[in-house]
Amino acid sequence: MDGRAHERLTLFHLAWTGLALSALMPDHAPQVSLLYMAGGAVGTLYLSPDIDLPDSRASKRWGFLSLLWEPYRALHPHRGASHSWVYGPLSRLLYLLFPPFVLLLVLGVDPAPLLAPLLDLKVSVPVLAGYLFSQWAHLVQDGVEFRVF
Repeated sequence: MDGRAHERLTLFHLAWTGLALSALMPDHAPQVSLLYMAGGAVGTLYLSPDIDLPDSRASKRWGFLSLLWEPYRALHPHRGASHSWVYGPLSRLLYLLFPPFVLLLVLGVDPAPLLAPLLDLKVSVPVLAGYLFSQWAHLVQDGVEFRVF
């Protein structure tokens, strides 16, 4: 399946599951649904498992910053560990968050206040759920069997 089809199908299912969340959790809608769909949209459009390909749609969206993903690509050949169900999605999140964290430490900035929003479960859980949904939807579409690594 090509990148455009992956994105369309994933975003379609993301919207429907987001609406289902609103129906199942009316006291928390639309906040939970919007956070869920935002996490899924970022996962689909910018952090796709295909970020390991320099010419993928996700890579191209990064523009010149796509070069930042070169070390990740060198460590993760296409459809290798980047296309696993647990390690793949977590590796992209850690890869994205680790350099700014180290930079803050080098600059002597305490990262704790900046990490506080990430630790707010009312925000982080729906965002992470949407992100993981987007990653797993991609793997289902690729026919990848479940594997941790």
